[in-house]
Amino acid sequence: MRRLFRYSKIDKRLFSGFRRENGFFIASSEKALLDAFYLMSYGRYALDISALDAGKFNRHMIKQLSSDFPLRTRKLLRKHGYLQTA
Repeated sequence: MRRLFRYSKIDKRLFSGFRRENGFFIASSEKALLDAFYLMSYGRYALDISALDAGKFNRHMIKQLSSDFPLRTRKLLRKHGYLQTA
């Protein structure tokens, strides 16, 4: 099986939400979503939001992990319905 990996640098403070597997750090689905929104909020990533199945994400985990992300990322998450306003 062929796998494609894409690497992007994120702020060190956001380096959490991973598990180590075969020498690689693998993000949870929620962490990958947050990282995509983070990069998108800085214009460094294009995400087809319409292709996502919002029901497959753990909203509690998104809320918990997102507290470390910049306001601009959290605003984008709210705009697309992945983070509720407190």
